[in-house]
Amino acid sequence: TETQFSSSSSSSSRSSSSSSRNGIHRPNRHILFLTDGLPNQGDCRVIDERQLATTLGVAVHTVFIGYQRSPPVLDLLSNDTSGERFRAVRSGSTIRVERR
Repeated sequence: TETQFSSSSSSSSRSSSSSSRNGIHRPNRHILFLTDGLPNQGDCRVIDERQLATTLGVAVHTVFIGYQRSPPVLDLLSNDTSGERFRAVRSGSTIRVERR
C-alpha cells in the first residue's frame, strides 16, 4: 500500500474511545511518529513510552524518514501498540509513504 504526500503536507488523527472488531481490540487514539530513527537522548528502546501507550490504548504509527535501514525499535513501538509501520521515500519533489 502506498500513500502520497507533498513535502509540505501533514496529517493527524485522534479520538477518545476504542473499538473491537471480531474480538480484536483496536485503539481509536493514534500518534503518528515521524523520525529519522537516530536516538539523541533518553532510553533508545522507549520501554516506558511503549508501556504507557499500550496502557492508554494509543496506537503509535511510525514513519521512518531516512536512507538507512529502519531501526528495530520502531518495529517494537508499532507492534507493541497495534500501530502500523511506514517508510517515507523522497522522489524529486514528492514524498512517497510506503507501508512496511
